[in-house]
Amino acid sequence: MPYLDAYGKPRCAAKTRQGVPCKAQGLGRGHRCPFHGGLSTGPTTEEGKAKALAALARGRGKS
Repeated sequence: MPYLDAYGKPRCAAKTRQGVPCKAQGLGRGHRCPFHGGLSTGPTTEEGKAKALAALARGRGKS
């Protein structure tokens, strides 16, 4: 069960350096924000982008 704020929206609630819960919106598996292990931002290098595109093409070819 995710940590919910007063409005019922999921929040990250990971402990910050100051010792208080993170107030960012909790996303993805585990309901953590991108700073604390939430959703991936995807490949950033040209090599990583090429690999992801090749994997996508292979996956679409199998359908």
